[in-house]
Amino acid sequence: LKGTRAFIALQLVGDAVAITMFVGITGGIESPMSFLYLLPISTASMLLYREGGLALAGVCWAMYAALVVLAPAWYISEPGEATIFSSEPGRGVYILVAHLVAMLAFAMLSSYLSERLRAQNRELVERRGAVAQLKALNENIIGSINSGLITTNLGGQVHFINPGGEAILGWSQREVAGQTIELSLIHISEPLKASDVFPPMVVQMVAVGEQTGALETMLSKIADFYEDEVDEATANLLALLEPVMICFLGVIIGGIVISMYMPMFDLISKIG
Repeated sequence: LKGTRAFIALQLVGDAVAITMFVGITGGIESPMSFLYLLPISTASMLLYREGGLALAGVCWAMYAALVVLAPAWYISEPGEATIFSSEPGRGVYILVAHLVAMLAFAMLSSYLSERLRAQNRELVERRGAVAQLKALNENIIGSINSGLITTNLGGQVHFINPGGEAILGWSQREVAGQTIELSLIHISEPLKASDVFPPMVVQMVAVGEQTGALETMLSKIADFYEDEVDEATANLLALLEPVMICFLGVIIGGIVISMYMPMFDLISKIG
């Protein structure tokens, strides 16, 4: 039974009974402690939702009304002293109605706030799940790229490096995480040289750029140099292909001409 809604309701009713006794001891309808009923009502609104909060508010008001109407002897100090219902019945009814409205309104308000809080919590959990899935997808995509890739935050600090980037830099994700991108690339020439993939000239120019602090300029020059080399190699290949194509077309055209004149030569020889 412990931890169930029935157990929670029973415990809250017990709290309401204890508060009723305390209110009776401290003066009944004149007691300033009747606000303590709001504590179990708010708890019921959060744990048992709106229906539970309204139900407990009704129970608390019924206990308070029974205390005021049926047990005046608890708070009358002298025998024969008039109660508020005998002296001022209108005021007594007003106090009971005011307590009823206050308890129900507080139950409605606290249950509304509790429901909004639960809705916001569910939405937050869903968004966290979506963000986690998006992060996992992003890392999987980046990790599957063979070339080196580094992601940074807005401050230029390294956030993630894929396996290709680790192989090029020679550093692991843990070693470069949180460093600025400049510090992460400051010794890039050493892993380039160890990889035996890049030409020696590239490694040397990168090392010079690191030492002079002009790595970006040096990389641009390397890119321009190899772009010019590619253009030159393409132009040389086209220049080499021109005579080859001419010879090939000459052979084809010569074959066609010979195939056309051979029947004519045979016919002339037979006539002659």
